[in-house]
Amino acid sequence: MFRAFPRLRVFAVALAAAVGAAFAIAPAAHADTTTCSGTGTIPAGDYLIQANEWNSTDRQCLTYTGGTAWSVSTANFNLSGGAPATYPSIYKGCHWGMCTANSGMPIQVSKLGSATTSWSTVQPASGAYDVAYDIWFNSAPTTTGQPDGTEVMIWLNSRGGVQPFGSRTGTPAPPA
Repeated sequence: MFRAFPRLRVFAVALAAAVGAAFAIAPAAHADTTTCSGTGTIPAGDYLIQANEWNSTDRQCLTYTGGTAWSVSTANFNLSGGAPATYPSIYKGCHWGMCTANSGMPIQVSKLGSATTSWSTVQPASGAYDVAYDIWFNSAPTTTGQPDGTEVMIWLNSRGGVQPFGSRTGTPAPPA
């Protein structure tokens, strides 16, 4: 089972949503929610969990368990090389035209002030995957369509030969 707590795919005029959010949502009492639709979404408080399956028709299911906790509960993709089958994620703000309510996004980078975030994942010992943190930029203050700026992808872990596109441009300092 692959567990991803906030994996963000966001865009904005500037640094998107999640960077400014510390992921601490008080869990509401509810039953687990699952979607097995390739384009399915699950509301998660101020966040939205999305399946984002685009390079496969194999079954993938996401299960939301509360707060910002969710997992890929079913995924049996058998791709060798090339693009991934799916980019399941959780975000606050806007992702290619789909926005969460009351996010305050988009926002200009110069108006951010400071940005704090935390993230935790549990990954399986088998399979092929990457665990990444993405931030999208857009050149205009719009929340519709594909972002036209830069994508910053921070790879935290990968397994099974999955490689990022491009090359390493920096190495983060260890936490203090």
